Amino acid sequence: MSVDHATLLEAIAASPLADHDAIEVVEGWLAMQPTHSGHIVAATSGDVKRITLYSAGPPEDFVPVVGGFLAEGGASESELSMLASAGEGLDASQVGSWLELSDQGVDAGWYFPVNMPFAKARNFAPANPVNDALTQWARRSAIQDCAQLRRSVDPDQPAGELTIVIPGDDAGHELALVQQGFKSVGAPWFNREVDAAIKRAGSVDLLLCVVVGKAGLNACGVLIPEPNEELLETVAKHATRYDLDAIDDFDATLDLDLPGMLGCFQYPWGLGMERFFPL
Repeated sequence: MSVDHATLLEAIAASPLADHDAIEVVEGWLAMQPTHSGHIVAATSGDVKRITLYSAGPPEDFVPVVGGFLAEGGASESELSMLASAGEGLDASQVGSWLELSDQGVDAGWYFPVNMPFAKARNFAPANPVNDALTQWARRSAIQDCAQLRRSVDPDQPAGELTIVIPGDDAGHELALVQQGFKSVGAPWFNREVDAAIKRAGSVDLLLCVVVGKAGLNACGVLIPEPNEELLETVAKHATRYDLDAIDDFDATLDLDLPGMLGCFQYPWGLGMERFFPL
């Protein structure tokens, strides 16, 4: 679908994050994005108290934008060097920046939304026992690739997000590997109702998403493409933080239907849902 910037800003203004300073930050970020190439994805938490915007495209168009945005936002020289190192080492065909608004403030960073070797991508997440345990699980499970690498440039809370491709074309086998991935990093699996809804969805092309922070595990989730209504309703029912009115207002403003991807995440505070919409 295609959503203009004004409509996206209107949706944010109708959300629980309708803060004047936040809107100005989004306006500035949107104004920097190339208009002739690339794509934008919006993601919301279940209570819409976190909205994340992603924009990426060809390096020749987006590298100057990403570098300028992060430098303007106060990213350290070491983080900018890491971005340059990742760009050279991964030779990615797309690069982008992301901007996250939440009731905790604003976060931002860079990402590569393309397939890349897991063995290389893991080097851009903090080195700690969680990263090591994930690597050991990947070796046992014949994991080869990441579908996306995302990095926060917050100097106080550096984090790397690895979105891992689960091999195979059998829904049961893929789900078992995801569950083993959760266990390897110490994340609990979901309750019986959510587990059953995920199984009934029978999705293939599952992705494991692990957020590795400086001190250890920040979050662990499974990404499910083209979720059905039953799955969305079940996860919403059990989500620790959920606001149907806020979701309805956001979705109605952007004329959204079902998300292209659903994330079911375990956070330190409980079960969270993340809905991804290509705009």
